[in-house]
Amino acid sequence: MEVQAAAQTSTRIRVFWQPSCSSCLHTKEFLTRQGIEFESIDVHNDPQGRAALEALGARSVPVVALGQKYTFCQSINDVIRFLDLKTIPAPPLPPEELVMKLARVLEANARYARQFGKDYFRTPFRNRNRTPAGLTFQVFRVAEMGVQAAHQIELRFEGFDDA
Repeated sequence: MEVQAAAQTSTRIRVFWQPSCSSCLHTKEFLTRQGIEFESIDVHNDPQGRAALEALGARSVPVVALGQKYTFCQSINDVIRFLDLKTIPAPPLPPEELVMKLARVLEANARYARQFGKDYFRTPFRNRNRTPAGLTFQVFRVAEMGVQAAHQIELRFEGFDDA
């Protein structure tokens, strides 16, 4: 089904996502750049949205859905194929470059974590219900889940809520 046809019918593109998910943000930004309208569903803060995701049979995000069909969006190529877009994605980074970039992010995360004093590390951050400790952990957890995905280990939705 072409995206234009989907947009003209009652079938609406839905993007299931959660805060702090870089793949979720990337998916939404990609669709927006393509001029594709979608319903944005935050499954972390919307119990009905999480239930709708689970009803599809999916247990992790990001997910793009059309009706009862969906695709996981860890790769924009999957979204392009699923929505039958006539877009050519950027080529993936070579593994060596990807590993170097990931190492840089993890090193920076550790450096930033050390800058928080003990009193602030577990104190909620600004007006968010997150602590610097939780955010720091999530950076490492997302990297770990990326390695798991690369090794074809099924990701658990609950893994995004680990603390």
